[in-house]
Amino acid sequence: MTTRRIKQLLHYGWQHAKQISGERYANTRRVAIFLDILICYIKYSMWSNQYVLHTMDALSRDERERIGQEYLQKNKAREAWVQHFEENRKFLAKWSKFDIEASMTKRAARSEAYRKYYNTGKNLFVEYGVIITAQHYMSGNLLIRDNVLLARNVNIDHTGGLTIGRRVSISEGVTILTHSHDLEAQFSAGGNRQNENDLGHGSMMTPLTIGDFAWIGAGAKIMPGTSEIGRGAIISTNTVISQKIPPYAIVQGFPAKIVGFRMTPEAASEFEQNNYMPDERIPIEVLKANYEKYFSKEKRKEIHQLLKL
Repeated sequence: MTTRRIKQLLHYGWQHAKQISGERYANTRRVAIFLDILICYIKYSMWSNQYVLHTMDALSRDERERIGQEYLQKNKAREAWVQHFEENRKFLAKWSKFDIEASMTKRAARSEAYRKYYNTGKNLFVEYGVIITAQHYMSGNLLIRDNVLLARNVNIDHTGGLTIGRRVSISEGVTILTHSHDLEAQFSAGGNRQNENDLGHGSMMTPLTIGDFAWIGAGAKIMPGTSEIGRGAIISTNTVISQKIPPYAIVQGFPAKIVGFRMTPEAASEFEQNNYMPDERIPIEVLKANYEKYFSKEKRKEIHQLLKL
């Protein structure tokens, strides 16, 4: 337990003891309540706001034990997350610095440090200012496969879970978000910011998969609720994505629109055959259906005319 956490326990415990004593005991039992709050922390890892929420001082021994054991398991997980979060912050403070750019050796060491720390695939390349975090006491599964580029000032939130496929390029200034918030949950329960039983703080997890060979242009934003960026897709510069993107699509704008495909269905099918096992390939029927749905004959003719100019 860190010095900061001890100070928090003592400060808020003393304040909450005053609150309870004033409300129920005519200010005669503040010290006793404070000591009981400390005992509940030692025995159950229970914080003083949780003590207040369940009126622990007024419960029977059996009820105290039942609620205390629930919090013991929950708060152990919470403390483990806090420890990991602080370790992650120290790691990023050390390795995301611009100063490392001055040395090719240090730049290579940075990429290797990220690869080991986040347990990624081989040949990860990381530039300066890359931030990778999970928030709100959520573990946020993170899987980064081989040959991925994370360019400068990329900000990755993997709270809701994130998978980045092989040979993905994420350009400078890209933001990836995998969670949002339930406002009703945040401001329910008499104005409390969140339910104390909810370690996610009213968060809504929106897992994201970025398929192999995808390219995400500079300044693009992948918003919560985007479930998939398809294999081989191109997200143009400064595009804002909030919907599922089909394989090999070219996406642009805000709001994002599919403006084309990297290759015809036939060429994409050949690419699939050259790079994937049969059970991993996207069927040509799916490729053709996407192509026709998002890239009509009229639009193809229009773009063809523009290319002639």
